[in-house]
Amino acid sequence: MFAQYLYAFIKIPQFAIQSPYDVWSMSNILGLYCHNGISLANCNDGQLKYIEAYHANTSAVLKAIAKRQGNGYWAPSCAFHANSL
Repeated sequence: MFAQYLYAFIKIPQFAIQSPYDVWSMSNILGLYCHNGISLANCNDGQLKYIEAYHANTSAVLKAIAKRQGNGYWAPSCAFHANSL
């Protein structure tokens, strides 16, 4: 995710774009390689819980940003569509 702690200091409107399920984040941030680019079917329960926790954290940050008037976000939550952006 972008610098989530800096958004409070930015005075102009912001529109964040971040997928909570993109395969780049799963591999490079979470260190998980159980996805095949379009599916999480190969992920075990522990990996899925870790991915869901990342989703919840990302969503909370985006919702906090959107609380400020004029701000918004787009968060495609599909590994396939986020990967193909």
